[in-house]
Amino acid sequence: EQSIAASASPLVLVDGLTSYLKSFPHGCTEQVVSKVFPLIGLATHPAFGPHQTNVQSHFSHVITKLRERQLGDGGFSFWPGQHSSAEYPSIYAMHFLIEARDTGFPVPKDMMQRGKAYLTNYVGRQSESLSGDFSEARDRANAIYLLTRLGVVTTNYLVDLQEYLEKDDPQTGDKKEWRKDLLASYMAATYALLQKKDDANRLIAGYEIGSETQQQFDDFHSYLAQDAQHLYLLSKHFEGLARSLPGDSVLALTERIFNGDYNTISSAYSVLALGAYSKLVLDKPLDEKIVFAAQANGKNIDLKASATPFLTATYNTDVEAVSVKGQSPLFFLNVQSGFDKNLPQQPMR
Repeated sequence: EQSIAASASPLVLVDGLTSYLKSFPHGCTEQVVSKVFPLIGLATHPAFGPHQTNVQSHFSHVITKLRERQLGDGGFSFWPGQHSSAEYPSIYAMHFLIEARDTGFPVPKDMMQRGKAYLTNYVGRQSESLSGDFSEARDRANAIYLLTRLGVVTTNYLVDLQEYLEKDDPQTGDKKEWRKDLLASYMAATYALLQKKDDANRLIAGYEIGSETQQQFDDFHSYLAQDAQHLYLLSKHFEGLARSLPGDSVLALTERIFNGDYNTISSAYSVLALGAYSKLVLDKPLDEKIVFAAQANGKNIDLKASATPFLTATYNTDVEAVSVKGQSPLFFLNVQSGFDKNLPQQPMR
């Protein structure tokens, strides 16, 4: 199967990421959640919602998987059958459940309550026990944000975390390194939920999309995953700043995707972020005039495109070249999936 889509909006790449997640052989808890998370994020989007199918069945499937993996402390094991909760995947799973609940999906109350207990225990640890880098502090800030969305007053947790960060970072003023990290964005979003606007606006200004000054430690915290989470928080809690976001910032995020620097979790967060962002700047399908054409066997062929929600055309495997023309600069997405027609004759070792 081959198709090409184009639009003046970089949001056209959402279909490519969702196709990647749909086809990925998911197994661990993070991957199981990542497959469905974007569908939840786009379910109420005026442009994408009408084109989504089987969202409820996908949601029911992931709930069954999560129920099998939720342990006594309310967290989730990384693989089925394990007996200890995986910290970051548990936080990520709770983000999914909260987002699904707020979108109107039937999240089991007992699962949510047990997950809430896990988050409460997680953020209640002493900040002095945090490692010297920002990875644990970032996850702590993430969990505090989620607890706040569950209705918990988390001011004391925030104060404790910020005091630790100020003490641990010897730099002064706004030059403190932690203020440039994604953890500051999560703290800012939490302050916004707590109606502490001055603190929120002060902290949200530190992170810069596309910068590689923030620290990266593993596949869960790649640069793309961090950029996408910041854009999501900006779109959800700082609408004015999101609307005025420079185009170069959005391009810096999408450039990582175009370069292939994505995995399951960063793909899911990217779709979630672009979905939230597009609700502000793209509330309906674009009325675009784009012409798709192909060359096959020496002949020019016009390709018929349909809006799903962006204009997309399919083409056969004998096509040698595809052209896309519009009235403005375009982003395009070429998607190919399938199997080799000619199977290998010898084993590959």
